[in-house]
Amino acid sequence: MQRYQTVRIGDEIYVLKGLDEGAPRTKDDPNATTLSVNGVWFNNRGGKPHSMALACMVLQDKYDLLHFYRDSLIANSGSVGDFINIPTLPTILGNNLAERLMKWKAYKKQGMALIDTSQEGQVGTG
Repeated sequence: MQRYQTVRIGDEIYVLKGLDEGAPRTKDDPNATTLSVNGVWFNNRGGKPHSMALACMVLQDKYDLLHFYRDSLIANSGSVGDFINIPTLPTILGNNLAERLMKWKAYKKQGMALIDTSQEGQVGTG
């Protein structure tokens, strides 16, 4: 894939500058390249270039964070409370209580409440 440089004048005039020799490529896939980081840009009233993509980068980061937190809230919502007998938490889930509780909660959210009948204090089910 090749990337070409173009200059836009107004809304209708495009001047082709040719193949972009400085297009970034990886060692793993030297045939592929990406779009320019700057995207569409123009000169502001002071004559300095201004990139719309770079100007909105902070907003995109905020948007990504908000969606991450929203998705986390949705994933953890809707669960009802549960009673947990602390001494009977399976020891295979972690070295300390906090780690075992977090892993047990994660398995419970997936629909599995783990028990270890070989652990001392557990009662066999059958």
